[in-house]
Amino acid sequence: MIDHSIKIHDRFTLELKLGLLSSQQPSDRFAVKLWLFIPNTLDINRYTYPKADFYRDLKTYTRLITPSYSLADLAATDSPTLVGLESAIAALGQEPSAHHQAQYEYHVKMFVSALKSSLRETHVQLTSQVAAQPIADSLRAIINRYRDQHSSLCALPQSDAMLRFYRFGDEYMSNLIELYSFKIIQSVNMVQGGSQLKEMLLSIIDDEMRYRREQGYDLIDPHNKQRNHDFVFRMGMLKKYAESHLYMNIRKRRDGILAEHVLYSIAAGISMVVATAIAFSFQRRYGNFTMPLFVALVVGYMLKDRIKELARYYFAHRMGSRYFDHKIDMEISGIKLGWFKETMDFIPPAKVPQAVLQRRGKLPIVEVESRVNAEQTLLYRANVSLTTPALAALSPYPIDGINSIIRFNVSSLLRKADNPEFPLFYPDRDTPQGYRIVAGERMYYLNLVLQFKHNGRQTLVPYRIAFNRNGIHSIESAENA
Repeated sequence: MIDHSIKIHDRFTLELKLGLLSSQQPSDRFAVKLWLFIPNTLDINRYTYPKADFYRDLKTYTRLITPSYSLADLAATDSPTLVGLESAIAALGQEPSAHHQAQYEYHVKMFVSALKSSLRETHVQLTSQVAAQPIADSLRAIINRYRDQHSSLCALPQSDAMLRFYRFGDEYMSNLIELYSFKIIQSVNMVQGGSQLKEMLLSIIDDEMRYRREQGYDLIDPHNKQRNHDFVFRMGMLKKYAESHLYMNIRKRRDGILAEHVLYSIAAGISMVVATAIAFSFQRRYGNFTMPLFVALVVGYMLKDRIKELARYYFAHRMGSRYFDHKIDMEISGIKLGWFKETMDFIPPAKVPQAVLQRRGKLPIVEVESRVNAEQTLLYRANVSLTTPALAALSPYPIDGINSIIRFNVSSLLRKADNPEFPLFYPDRDTPQGYRIVAGERMYYLNLVLQFKHNGRQTLVPYRIAFNRNGIHSIESAENA
């Protein structure tokens, strides 16, 4: 199964998040295609936008999906993350080995990662009616139980290093709770039960700010810009630290290198056979050290180079449909989890599948747009192979699959775009000139069709992205169109 979400990451960057959920099969194969329909007015094609430029604008991350727990699960007596953390601390007390230290640090990271995921889901799943007391009680129970581990850590032989990991998790936990408490408050102001939850969360925020001040953690200061810069930087570093155990070690290389060398060697062999055949035939007929043989050798050499290049071009074209631009091996802690392959190319209109064109054509005014303006079709393909047993053996926590995050910067598509400002005239008899100028904005539309395939099931999802030289304006979904 493939879940997906798409959003505006920043002013010029789209972010596509793919959740590749493993099944019970020993090996899972996922196929993802991104069909980008680019207006010809932007002058983007295979000559003006080569692969190197595309991959410069593309950035991909691959990470494990964080185990999913509710706030109530994390606050429960048998909370998997907190029980795992307590067990790791107990193991350190019995044997302070490097392995047990690494396990303890891993459980700290897993706890705060699970908490972040739980807070995010709580925020997303808020309904028209809020159960204020359970949310607040769960947060306080989680905070207290984590901080209860401080005394146990102080009693360990190598307490300084372990306390440092504890404080990283403690500070990040406090930042997360404050951040998502404010997000929840934003969402529930007009919801039944929202005012009660708002007061409870504000009380938790006050307690956390007081606690962070006592511990010497960074704080937000509305009157100190530099301090806020430091706070943002520190929070970003803590986020990277807390989620570092989820990101995979990747080794990227070109795909099909061996096959490429073999085929290019065959091309060189074919050209040499032709040149040698010409030389032998003329030598047999005219003898050695004759002018016809000399001419034949020169012509054979000329043909040899051309035949070699034509054969290389033919084989490269044939390889392009079977091999990818890059192959990425995915592993964590020495355990190989599978591979990720990617490639891009511009596709002639006749080779775009009819199903893709039909989904692309369901967006508003697109049919008129496509009849007026021709367009270029850019296809980005990604195939992923995931080894399920390796994924299951990776962690004591349930790992459902991996997240592949694809970020695409559209700045290069806008190098030849017109100015976004476009004056519009509107009649207004109250003005001396009889009209007034209304500010308009010129937009370009990038039509995107996502094509997913897993276990024989195919899904097509169309989007329409409005953007101009000021950045990305909106993303319109046509899922139900």
